[in-house]
Amino acid sequence: MSQNKKFHGKILNPCIDSTFKSLFTTNSPESNTALRCFLQAVLGHQVTEVRLQPNELSTETPFDKQTQFDIACVLDGTEPVNVEMQGVNREKSYDKRAEYNAAHLMNHYVPKGLEWKDVPKCYQISVLNFIYDAASEEIVSHYTMRTDDNRRLSSRLNIYFIELPKLKKLNHLKLEQLTSIERWIKFLLYANDEKQTALIKKLSTMEEGIMQAKTVLDILSQDEINWYREWAEIKRVNDELTWKNAALREGREEGEAKGKAEGLVEGKAKAKLEDAISFYKSGVDFSIIEKCTGITKEQVLQELKEES
Repeated sequence: MSQNKKFHGKILNPCIDSTFKSLFTTNSPESNTALRCFLQAVLGHQVTEVRLQPNELSTETPFDKQTQFDIACVLDGTEPVNVEMQGVNREKSYDKRAEYNAAHLMNHYVPKGLEWKDVPKCYQISVLNFIYDAASEEIVSHYTMRTDDNRRLSSRLNIYFIELPKLKKLNHLKLEQLTSIERWIKFLLYANDEKQTALIKKLSTMEEGIMQAKTVLDILSQDEINWYREWAEIKRVNDELTWKNAALREGREEGEAKGKAEGLVEGKAKAKLEDAISFYKSGVDFSIIEKCTGITKEQVLQELKEES
């Protein structure tokens, strides 16, 4: 393991895709216990065993859309699960991706010859660091196939959305009043916040899985390569958002080439500021934000002050 003194005491952000995956898939008893307890908190029933699976499933033909899961596993020997950490709702289409992943998961884990009565439940669990359904106050939403008058089909396909930002509405509650999954959300949101060490310590005493997750995260945070992965992921998302936003703004511009060019430059600058604010709200350190976006701490705080 490569260690570096400059990372001493600093903790990786578990809401970043690469860190989230490493947290729950490291080859250790602590990581496996953390994953089992997290899934148990989401699903609301006891999970005895979790076995990791390859996260890239095969396709039937070369023309099928390929998908790669963040965390693929099987519960208690029969029920397949995919867990995703998603920070951006690209083109407002994450719901379609979740449906596709759930169907692909079931298709892959229902082999030829299996009796229909033995088809297992499949779970597509998405941890979203954005608001998906602003009309609902539910932090955890469970979707199944139902009729228009709300009669359920077979409950084989299950999709869960966990909207992290919605936890703010529970900030007035004591930790003892929160559910297990709500405590997990607290951990994911504040694990890398140096001002919240007391909170994380208390959460660790209340939830066995969080205690094990903190142990794994502390170890991961000592390895320099994990910081580079996190920075690379932040930069990749930032670049993608910046260019997409700039392209949209450019497409809306009309008039002469000069006007379009000016609009593109302005759009890029605004997009970078929006990305920096989004990263700040997700708990990313200002040093990383400035390195990836060029936006300073003062600019972010000034913009938030003007919005309030």
